[in-house]
Amino acid sequence: MTPLRPALPLVPLVAAPALVLPAPAALPPAATSPPPGAPAEIPALSEPGWWRRPWPWWTLAFVLAAAAGAWFWLRPSAVAWKYYTAPVESKPLDLGATATGTLAAVRTVAVGTQVSGVISALYADFNSRVKKGQVIAELDKTLLLSALADATAVLDKAQVQTRESQREFERARLLYANKVTARVDYDTALTTYQSALASERSARTQQQRARVNLNFATIAAPIAGVVVARNVDVGQTVAASFNTPTLFTIANDLTRMQVEAAVDEADIGQVKTGQPVRFEVDAYPGRAFQGVVQQIRLQPVVTQSVVTYTVIISTTNADLALLPGLTANLTVGTAHYPAAPTVPASALTFVPPAGYLRAGAGPVPAGALVWVVRGDSLRPVAVRVGATDGVHTQVRGPLRAGEAVATGQDNGPAKSGTGNLMSGMSGGASGGRRGPF
Repeated sequence: MTPLRPALPLVPLVAAPALVLPAPAALPPAATSPPPGAPAEIPALSEPGWWRRPWPWWTLAFVLAAAAGAWFWLRPSAVAWKYYTAPVESKPLDLGATATGTLAAVRTVAVGTQVSGVISALYADFNSRVKKGQVIAELDKTLLLSALADATAVLDKAQVQTRESQREFERARLLYANKVTARVDYDTALTTYQSALASERSARTQQQRARVNLNFATIAAPIAGVVVARNVDVGQTVAASFNTPTLFTIANDLTRMQVEAAVDEADIGQVKTGQPVRFEVDAYPGRAFQGVVQQIRLQPVVTQSVVTYTVIISTTNADLALLPGLTANLTVGTAHYPAAPTVPASALTFVPPAGYLRAGAGPVPAGALVWVVRGDSLRPVAVRVGATDGVHTQVRGPLRAGEAVATGQDNGPAKSGTGNLMSGMSGGASGGRRGPF
């Protein structure tokens, strides 16, 4: 008999999850042939593909827009720029040396006094016209009159002594001739008489000096002219012990003036006597005065290591418009060149933008050249440089009066006096940007 196995514990059984298979996709109905004569139908799609989704098309549109923008901004394109022009002129050119100076009368006299005293009267004032010898001031004469009287008394005393010694000498001479007195008495009388004569002459000289000093108390004009300065007043004491005080300053003739100009050492070699001079003063803006170089002084003037030379320039002043002391800004005409084609000096340094040159502006000759406006473009023209004053330059070349030459490029708002403003186009390099150059 087979033994019985022990019974196993009962384990609850859990049902395993059922495997669910996806249902087969529904197949489109089989296409049936349309009846004869009926229009063909497009089968409808039950589900859209990727080309029907919106994001691929938005991405493609963004890429195309970025490429178009990059091409628009970075493409080689024409660059707009502006330049100034000026006409070619046929005119002479004058070169000159500039300087500053001070106007003064041709002859100015400082009137002083040789004696000391108190001013008792004044007969002239500022701007007074005086004649030569006219009394213009007087000093107090009290002390001078006393000095003259004292000198006169000394002279009278000397004359009395001279007459007395003369009588003594005559007696001594007669006695000595008759052998009555000794020779020593005669010599003594002669010496006394000669001393008296010398004393009389000295006294007379003192009297003359006192009279001259008295005359010096009356101040007279040494020249005819105009009083341009008065330095004293009535009651003022003037002392002439060490130096002569200046009472008046008289200008001889203000219809003829001179300019004392300080010319720099770099320009003095070009200045010659007789050269024309044109100058202006701040008192009359826009008015030009003419003069002539009269003198070139050899004495240098050194001011803070700057060496200048004084040049005297004569000028006329018929209407008395020029006053002593005015500052003159002058130009000395050092050279004159006849009429020739003349362009602004800036036209010789003007260079078009690099993009314009690369765009086919034509061959650029070597050496000095100017850019001439031909139609809507600029063309280089080779020239030979002549005289220049720093602003205008004479040139030789195939230029005609009236032609426009470029003088500069516009980098901002147009300024007056810079010439005509014109526009140009230049072929920009790769990476250029449209807009003002």
